[in-house]
Amino acid sequence: FRPSYLKIAQFIQSMPKRPIIGAFTATATREVKDDIISLLALQKPFVMTTGFDRKNLYFEVQKPVDKFTALERFLERNPNKTGIIYCTTRKGVEDVCDRLILQGYRATRYHAGLSDKERKLNQEEFQFDKAQIMVATNAFGMGIDKSNISYVIHFNMPKNIEGYYQEIGRAGRDGEESECIMLFSPGDVQTQKYIIETATESEIRKENELEKLQTMINLVYTQECYRKYILNYFGEQYDDKCNKCSNCEALGEVVDKTIDAQKVISCVYRMNQRFGIGMVVDVLRGSNNKKVYELGFDELSTYGIVKNYTKDKLTEFINMLISHGDLNYKGEYPVLTLNKQSMEIVRGERKVFVKEQVVKKIKIEENELFTILKELRMNISREEKIPPYMVFGDSTLKELSNRMPITNEQFLDISGVGNSKLNKYGEKFMEKIKSYI
Repeated sequence: FRPSYLKIAQFIQSMPKRPIIGAFTATATREVKDDIISLLALQKPFVMTTGFDRKNLYFEVQKPVDKFTALERFLERNPNKTGIIYCTTRKGVEDVCDRLILQGYRATRYHAGLSDKERKLNQEEFQFDKAQIMVATNAFGMGIDKSNISYVIHFNMPKNIEGYYQEIGRAGRDGEESECIMLFSPGDVQTQKYIIETATESEIRKENELEKLQTMINLVYTQECYRKYILNYFGEQYDDKCNKCSNCEALGEVVDKTIDAQKVISCVYRMNQRFGIGMVVDVLRGSNNKKVYELGFDELSTYGIVKNYTKDKLTEFINMLISHGDLNYKGEYPVLTLNKQSMEIVRGERKVFVKEQVVKKIKIEENELFTILKELRMNISREEKIPPYMVFGDSTLKELSNRMPITNEQFLDISGVGNSKLNKYGEKFMEKIKSYI
C-alpha cells in the first residue's frame, strides 16, 4: 500500500527503548492482519476485531446503459442529501463534477492532480456543507469523519473489496440509513486491469492485485446477498439474507440453469482449459470469428450449442459461475479452468439456479391522450422544423399516454426519454397530461 510502511520496524529498532505499538486498520483480511504483525515486527500482539457489519448501510449494484442518467435519477430522488461519488480516474472526476455543476448541483472535486490549496479548499467546502456532493478519486477519504454522508456512489467499480468497503464506510456515520451504490460496466474491469498492469512493478504484487480485482468482479456478478459476500470475505461468518441489498430485494423467478452450466463447463474442457471468457462465448454461440476456425473450434461438439443467449448475457452467466466458484478464472492473462464444483455440476451432483428478474410486458394501447400528445408533437415539429419522430417516437407517445407521468422522475422512466428531451419537451407534455387527468 505504502512502501514507506516497510521502514517502520527498522525505525522502531533504532530507538533506545522499544515503545508500545498499536496498529489500526478499517478493513483487514486474515492475510493482511498477518502482514501487519510480520512487517511491523510486533511482539505477541493483542489482536482485536470489532466486526465489519454496518447494519445501516444498503448495498446496490447497478449495470445501467448510461451511468450518468442512473446517477441523475438517484440525485433527483435524494435532492437534499449529502454524498460522495467516487471515480477511478481524474478525468472521470472532472467530467462527472462538471456535468453535475451544469445541472445545478452544489458539487466539488478532489484528486491528486489538483494543487494542495485547491484540494484543501474543496475539502473544507464539503466538510462545512457549502458543497453538497464530493466527486473524488480514492485520494479522498483519509481522516474524513463527516457524519451526515447519506450515500456513497461508485461511478466505476473499485479495484478491490478492501478499498470499496473503506470508501462506503464513510456513509452513515451518524447511524442513519444510508445507501451504497455501484454503477458497473464491463469497461471498468479493463480500466482497473490497465492501472494494475502499468502502475505495479512487482510481478508478485501484480498477481495479488489481479486476484483481488477478480474477487471484486465476483462481488458484482454474485446472486448471493452482497452483505454476506463481503463479510465472508473478511472472515466473518454470515449465513443469513440481509434483506438490505439489491440482490436480497430483487424480484424474480429462480430458474434451474444446470444444463446451460454443463454446456459451458464442457466447452471449457474441450478447449483444453486454455482460453478466456471471450473465446469460450464465441465457441458456444457459434461465432464466425476467424480465430475460432483457425483453432478448429468450429468442429467441437460444443460449437454453437448456446445460441439462446446474447453475447453479453452469456458473458454475464459465465461471470456468475466464476463468482459462485463453479469455474476458476485466475492469472495475469486469466483462462477458464475446471474445479471440483465444475465436475459435480457435469455429473449432475450439483444444481445451478439463477434468479431471473421478471419483466412485466405492459400492453400499450392508443387512447384519447395519445391523440392529444400526437397533436402537441406535430405543433413542436412545425415550430422546430424537424420531423415529428425526432421529438418523440410513436412508441414513446403510447407509453406516455398509458403511464401518464407528471413528475420529472416518472417522465425519465419512459422508454425513449433522456435528460435533454426531458429538459426540452418535458414541461409541455406533462402540462397536457395533467390537464387530461
